[in-house]
Order: sequence, then C-alpha cells, then structure tokens
Amino acid sequence: MMTRPIKKRAVLYARYSSDMQKATSIDGQLLLCRKIAARNDLDVIGAFVDAAKSGLTENARDGYQQLLNGVRNHDFDVVIVEHFDRLSRDPATIQRLKQVFEFNGVELMDQKGVYATATDISIASLYNTIYKPQLADKVRRGHDNAVASGRIPGSYAYGYRPRPGAPGERVIDENEAKIVVRIFTEYVSGRSTRDIAADLTRQGLPSPGATRHKNKAGRTTWNHQCITGGRHGRGIIGNELYIGEIHWNVRSTILNPETQKKQKRRNPDDRHIIVKKPELRIVPQVLWDRAQKVRSGRAIHMFGPTGKPRRRPVIPRNNEHPLAGVLRCGVCNGNMRIAQSSRNGAPRAACANAHQRGTCEHTRSFDMDVLLEDVSSKMELKLLSPKAIEEAMRAWKERSVRTIGKRTANTQI
Repeated sequence: MMTRPIKKRAVLYARYSSDMQKATSIDGQLLLCRKIAARNDLDVIGAFVDAAKSGLTENARDGYQQLLNGVRNHDFDVVIVEHFDRLSRDPATIQRLKQVFEFNGVELMDQKGVYATATDISIASLYNTIYKPQLADKVRRGHDNAVASGRIPGSYAYGYRPRPGAPGERVIDENEAKIVVRIFTEYVSGRSTRDIAADLTRQGLPSPGATRHKNKAGRTTWNHQCITGGRHGRGIIGNELYIGEIHWNVRSTILNPETQKKQKRRNPDDRHIIVKKPELRIVPQVLWDRAQKVRSGRAIHMFGPTGKPRRRPVIPRNNEHPLAGVLRCGVCNGNMRIAQSSRNGAPRAACANAHQRGTCEHTRSFDMDVLLEDVSSKMELKLLSPKAIEEAMRAWKERSVRTIGKRTANTQI
C-alpha cells in the first residue's frame, strides 16, 4: 500500500507600508499566496501580517519578528510572499534573511511559485537598490499631496485619534487634550519636565507610549523627553499641531554609514510644508507663545547664546564604551544609561528611571571612564592576586576529584 507524501508546512507573509494605503492590500497578498501554496501542494498553517509598516525597518514589525521566531524554531518549511520586498526593501537585509532561512532549513517562495535561490535574491537585491530611491520619491510626493490637503501620514500625535474611515485625518481626543494643556500650563509656571513627567506617572495618567503600545512592557510611564523632544524639539512642547498647524518635511532621516544609526537633519526652509488646520487646535496661542519663550530661555541658560548643545563626535559602534549596557542602578536595579558628558568629554552614566522617568530617587551621575578604571583595578586585585589564583586552583582540583569519582562509580555499576 502506497503512502501519500507528507505535505510541506507553509506560512504566508504580507505587508503594506503606509496607513494611507488600503488594508485590502493585505487580503490581496494573502489570497495570491494561498493560490501559490495550492498549486505547489503546500499545507498552509498560518500567516504573519504587518499593516502600515515600512519594509526598511525590522524591530518595529511584530509580524516579521514572529515569522523570524518561527523560522528559528523550525515551525514550518516554506515562507510564501508576493514579492521579496514584502520581507524587506533593504538589500543587505534580504541577503542576510536568505542565509537565516537556509541555516534553519526553511525555503522561500514568491509569486513565481518556485523556491528562491541565492541568484534570485541577488537579483531582487539589485532591483531594490535601484528601485528604493525611486519609491522614496513617489512616497514623498504622495505624502506631500496628502499634507497639502490637510491629511497627516504616519502615526498620530498625543491628544489626537485617527478619524474612522478617513486615512490621514485626525480628531481631538478630549481626555488627552486636557493633559496636553496641563503640561503646557505647568511648564510655563516654571516646573521642570522631569517633575511634570514624574507627577503624571505617579497619578497613572495615560502616556503616549501607553495609549499606542498597550501590550508592550515598559511603555506605561512618562518620559521627560516626550515633553521636550530632545535635540530636535518634536516633543509635546514643540509640536505645532497643538496650535492647529501641520508642519511637514521639516527634517529628513538619514543613515550614518559608520554607526548604522539613523540621524535627523533639518531640511532647507523652502522644502517645508505648513498647512493650517484650526479645528485641531488644543493649546491657546497665548499659552503656546509663553511656553516657547520659556523653552528658549532655558536652552540659552543651559547651552549658551546659541541655545543648542555642543555634540561630541559620534563614536562608531565597534568603539562603544566597555561599560555601556552593563551598569545597573543600586537603588532600583534598573538600567543605567549614558545621560551626560563630563568636562573632559567622557560619558556619564545615570539611572534611566531617575533621569528619564522620575521614578527613582537615585539622580546622581557617574563618569564612566572613572568607573572603568576602578573596575579594572578591582578585577586585577581580585582575579590576578596570588590568593585568588590559589583559590581558583583549589576549587578546580576539588571539582576534578569529584568528577573522577563519579566516573569511577558509574564504571563499576
């Protein structure tokens, strides 16, 4: 009696990149992929989806991350996509992804219905290299047209909600709008953003992270940076949408080829797009003007006449500080982060919970070079002293004797 061959297990992946596009794009992709699976006698056991997520990102795509976890766990045999660029538009990422698939014994198939080879991936990578700048221009043109008509591409700011059935349109969230006005009011009264953030956290008021990432840990507390916006001022205090103005294409994001980190740069003024939307105003003009005056005064007081911090040269990733990412706060046991610079330019570490969220009382910062010197001397004292070496050798001999004894006993049995 002949046995039927076991079908290969297949999963589908679908993605579209912008909330200005239609969700029906996902349905179309999945329908096509199911037809491909049927033609190749594959057993579809699941699908992973990313809606309104760019193909140039990886960590921000939940469906993509779940797919990778399934690949590593050998949960399926084949991944089917409409086009390879649904997985990624970055040539290097597609090449690496193919290697990850091959390492875990998972095959890749697109709408041609044949298993992808290294040559197919190389050709797709070359096409993406050529097509990506053209696509960026088309997307930028589409976004500019949307903004000109009063719509806002991308995520929505705190204090607003998307208008159902109208991609890109926003409506005011009355509860969050009250918190926005409160932040502005307390800011102009002289309170620091850290104190404001700490109070909002203690009172359990919804933060920008909590309202948009309810299922992600660590997003339920207020961070003072979401109020001031850091270097580029895109926090709550500097968001012109609160006075009913859409400011678009003010900055561009570029990738630093040395550090592989994204950086924002201000575009020339003639490329800025400003559209009035008075129905979206939350903050009265008088309150807004007072807040900007306070902000400018604080910046000049802290950084001098320019009101801008002096940035040290960016250090490539392979030259990061040896203690980066390994320090813990002695009070709350939270992570320490590089928060400041010493006068000699050395990085200073501070408790992230205290520095950003105001949920820890340990506000002191530490020169990381001084810490490194102290750690090195302690390691030399503790690990290289004759007494330490003697203790290590004694423990090794005892462990060796116990191991030999167990082997002898097992042999006799």
